[in-house]
Amino acid sequence: IPFISNPLDINGLASGRYTAGDPSGGDFTRPNGPFGLRQLEELRPLHTMQDKVAERVQKRVKKEQRDRKDSRGRQSQDEQKDIGGITTTQIAINYVVAKGGVPIVDVTDLSTAEEVVGCLGWALTEEEVDMLDRAATLASM
Repeated sequence: IPFISNPLDINGLASGRYTAGDPSGGDFTRPNGPFGLRQLEELRPLHTMQDKVAERVQKRVKKEQRDRKDSRGRQSQDEQKDIGGITTTQIAINYVVAKGGVPIVDVTDLSTAEEVVGCLGWALTEEEVDMLDRAATLASM
C-alpha cells in the first residue's frame, strides 16, 4: 500500500483551494496567492471537476443518510450530525484513497483537522473517480 506524503502538494495546489478564479484561496492577505495565474489556469479543468464532484458527493451522501433514517425510522447520534459541505480538498484526499494510496496529510490547525475528519464515512464512486481522471487528463499535468 503506497503512503502518499503531501498528496495536496506542499502548498495545497491539488486541493482545489487555489484556482484561476480565486488565486488567493480566500486569503485576502495574499491576493495573488502562492501560485501563478498561468499555473492555475492550466489546472482549471481539474478544479472545475473537483467542484462538480464535491456537489455530487454531498447530494449523494445526504440522500444516503435520509434513506438510512427512513428505513429504520430513527437515526443514531452520529447520523444526526449534518454532513457539512464536501470540499474540494476532501475530494482530493478521497481520490488518493480511491486510487489505492494512503494520504498522509500535514495537519497543522483545527481547520485542516476538520477537513481530514470530513473525509471519513464516504468514498468516491467509480464514476466520480473516472470524472476526475478525465479532468486530470485535460489539465496540463
